[in-house]
Amino acid sequence: MTAIFVLGFFALYRYKKESADGRLLIWRVSADVISQKPGIGHGVGTFPERYMFAQADYFARNPESRFVAVADQVSVPFNEWIGIVCEQGVVGGVLALLLFGAALCGRATESQRQGRVLLVGLGVFSLFSYPLTFPAFGLLLGAILARCANRPAVSGRRVALRVALPVALSVAIGGGIALSAIDRVGRTDRSRYVCLQEVSARMRDFSPSDLPWLDRQARRLPIAAFYTDLGDRWLAADSVERAEHYYRQAVRMIPGRLRPYDGLFRACLRMGQVDSAMMMARKIVTMPVKIGNTATIRIRRSAVEWLEEQREE
Repeated sequence: MTAIFVLGFFALYRYKKESADGRLLIWRVSADVISQKPGIGHGVGTFPERYMFAQADYFARNPESRFVAVADQVSVPFNEWIGIVCEQGVVGGVLALLLFGAALCGRATESQRQGRVLLVGLGVFSLFSYPLTFPAFGLLLGAILARCANRPAVSGRRVALRVALPVALSVAIGGGIALSAIDRVGRTDRSRYVCLQEVSARMRDFSPSDLPWLDRQARRLPIAAFYTDLGDRWLAADSVERAEHYYRQAVRMIPGRLRPYDGLFRACLRMGQVDSAMMMARKIVTMPVKIGNTATIRIRRSAVEWLEEQREE
């Protein structure tokens, strides 16, 4: 049985190897996020704000990692259990496991067995995806837990006050904590969405006076494309050092994208660093690209033409 399971797992891994490697990278970097605050986590709804910085640190330490080709922008952990521990620490993870285990323990009626099958299915699905990100799955989880806890009424039986009161208080406190967490996630997501909208508007109608404000938002929005665009704005403002900082951070976040390397290439030319510019140009010409488009063609052609000019000189 174990051999069949292992072979099946390996076959599934080979079937979509690139997608599987992408998840392995996310889980590996998530371990670094957890290690920063293992006890109580970074807070509900903070995963998108923490992960990309951790991925940049990972590639700074491991520039030759086999995961370079599958790195991408990430806002969810592709594993609900890992996400819980990242945001709520070991405490939140243990509480989630206790809730899950309590729903599966003890003798069960037919109705409860059906609920447990659904709960196990959702739990396994949560190992490889992020269903609770969607409100519908949150409601489904609540319904499944209610199905697992449901017992037929016993005629003429009363629950003692000393039992009913602690249970009612626990339900009220637990429900309040859950509603508070849901509200905080909603407010965090709304705030991030509003911030993204304002950043997009200011980048579109750019003014050099916006650069300090955009710098502050960059700490909260670790998005490789935004960092590259911000590097372009700083380069246009003749602040090459700030531009280089954002280009290099974007390279570390997602090493397989050409635009940040193109930015570093242009920054090196602006500073007169011909050797560094040549190294960047060769990197641009030789590095594999996941998805080619007109921008990558233009960037490569520019690098090739510059290298040819250098050979002629």
